[in-house]
Amino acid sequence: AQPRATTTATIKPVRMPTLRQDLVHRRRRGVVMGILVLLLAVAVAFGSWWVVDGRFTAVPTLAGNTQEAAAATARANHLTIQFTQDYSETVPAGHVIDTDPAAGARVLRNTDLKATVSKGPERFAVPPLIGLSVDAARKALTDTQLTVGAVTGVWDEAAPTGTVTAASMNPGDLARRNTAIDLSVSKGPQPIPIADYTGKPAAEAQAAFEQAGLKVSITPAYSESVEKDLVIAQDPAKGDAKKGDTIALTVSQGKETVT
Repeated sequence: AQPRATTTATIKPVRMPTLRQDLVHRRRRGVVMGILVLLLAVAVAFGSWWVVDGRFTAVPTLAGNTQEAAAATARANHLTIQFTQDYSETVPAGHVIDTDPAAGARVLRNTDLKATVSKGPERFAVPPLIGLSVDAARKALTDTQLTVGAVTGVWDEAAPTGTVTAASMNPGDLARRNTAIDLSVSKGPQPIPIADYTGKPAAEAQAAFEQAGLKVSITPAYSESVEKDLVIAQDPAKGDAKKGDTIALTVSQGKETVT
């Protein structure tokens, strides 16, 4: 067998790249390095700005804006917003009352704001109260978020005792929550003190009783001791009466004469 012939590969030495040292190429390398340094500085500055300030934004003033305007302003400031509603005595319905976080607060971009939108003033209608008992009127007011104020007893010739005859607000009037409604409650007919006119002129007694709202019945009778046209007897002679009650008077015709 013939031995294999061996060949030896010739390895050429690798030429390392050399930087050209002429003036033009040195200037070019300087420019490139300057640009790289500048880009690096910009990147570092931008990163620092983003970490320290760029990723934050300030909550804008939204109070008083409409809901639509508030949503647009929030988006323009890189924020999201959610709305809830509440009553307000000062902010018109549909306008923002306040926000959480408050205006001027420093927050991260895309923070979700919570804004309260006014539903206008909170009002409750006064229920019908006339003719109700005090307890029933109190319940009717409580059921509509109102309360009973001062209760004043008044004389009333028609309304049953203990029933409401008047209120400080009319049915259907709108009032704030827990507004106190004053009530006038019947004490029944006003009693009329009965004066005793026994021995006095019947005409005077009749005029006084009728002026007080009482009726008068007159029965003539002879009397040996009571002069003519004076009251011999009165029924009732004392106590209290109600308007429309009758007072019975026995009036002297003087001494009985015989022919």
